[in-house]
Amino acid sequence: MPQPLAVLPEELEEWGLDRTVECEQILEDMGVGFNILVRVILKAIKANIKKEKACPSKQ
Repeated sequence: MPQPLAVLPEELEEWGLDRTVECEQILEDMGVGFNILVRVILKAIKANIKKEKACPSKQ
């Protein structure tokens, strides 16, 4: 089963969080309702990244 939150932090770090601004502009163009939903998801991803950095999992 895919684990998107386990993969996304690494991908976001790979292409940099600076691209978030570019992504948000695209989302704003798509519409306000959709943008709010994705902002919530982005906040969750960012929180997950901070949590991973603060407490790296043992593998």
